[in-house]
Amino acid sequence: MRIIYGMVEALNKVGLDAAVWQGLEGNSSRWFRHDAPVVTGLERRLNPGDVLVMPELGGARYRHLVDEARVVILNQAHFYTMFGARWEQTDPHPYPGWPNAVGAICTSAAIEHYLQALVPSDFPVWPVPVYVANEMFVDSPKKKQVAFMLSRRSADIAGLLTLIRRNPIWPAGWDFVGIGGQSSAQVAQVLAESAIFINLADRDGFGLPGVEAMAAGAYVIGFHGGGAREYMLPEFSTLMDDPDLVALASAVANAAALWDQSSEAFSEQRRAARRFVESHYGRDLFEQRVQNAFSQIMPVAGQTRSVRVRHYSSLGHQVYRRKAKTAIRRLKAAWNAPRSRQAQP
Repeated sequence: MRIIYGMVEALNKVGLDAAVWQGLEGNSSRWFRHDAPVVTGLERRLNPGDVLVMPELGGARYRHLVDEARVVILNQAHFYTMFGARWEQTDPHPYPGWPNAVGAICTSAAIEHYLQALVPSDFPVWPVPVYVANEMFVDSPKKKQVAFMLSRRSADIAGLLTLIRRNPIWPAGWDFVGIGGQSSAQVAQVLAESAIFINLADRDGFGLPGVEAMAAGAYVIGFHGGGAREYMLPEFSTLMDDPDLVALASAVANAAALWDQSSEAFSEQRRAARRFVESHYGRDLFEQRVQNAFSQIMPVAGQTRSVRVRHYSSLGHQVYRRKAKTAIRRLKAAWNAPRSRQAQP
């Protein structure tokens, strides 16, 4: 969501009238700060020249909502590109499931690699790598603390932490902190205080938690999940074979033990990781990439005529109205039904 809002902010900075479209009032993301304009409504009319960007999540099951509108797909998780597609069928469209797609934006090297193999060579794919808010993720004095995301590989967490605690070289005095349900500022604070971050990436297009941990000065150990391979480099992180939890637990225990001996052993690696993040995923660079991409997108993706499109929320709203109407009919039927006579004593 932050990347979507960030793209809209970048476009508005150069005078383009871009907005995030939320179906219902009050749906604007509040767990992070943003300055992106937000429009609401279950339906909108697009005029000639307007560009509609659709996320890849859900595959093609929302295609019917856009009628014949031309779309650009924002692909942040290539694993969902074919969501819901049937394996026994072949899709003839350049971008599977979307006959009216005229191009795609990808946010990582792994996604670009996937799309270049999927779509014809003349189908435009615009790379726009993500950004990390370096002003938020700062390298603070570290606690003997290992952080991880509760939303990643949740079924493996208990087993992994048990393996770490039972490792003979696991030093005393270290704590684990699971991150989940906090605001962006709270997440940044946990990462800033953590010496080690376990990256439990799993089927990720990029994997922001790992790179944000690097920006916050944590030493990152774990899996790449597909997308994190581009930033989990051996010079400043430890990449494990997926899904070897035993090896991962051993690597975390070794890192904590080495930290106890000398935290300075990690200093240069952590600084190198932060420099890498700043030079590859800075906000200014992201905005420049967004603006350059849309300078190419707008001439080829603008609507050629007016068309009405619906929001995802309209589907839930229809279900709600259907259920409400059914409930009202049943209440009316019950109210109007002849009341049974009371039994005589």
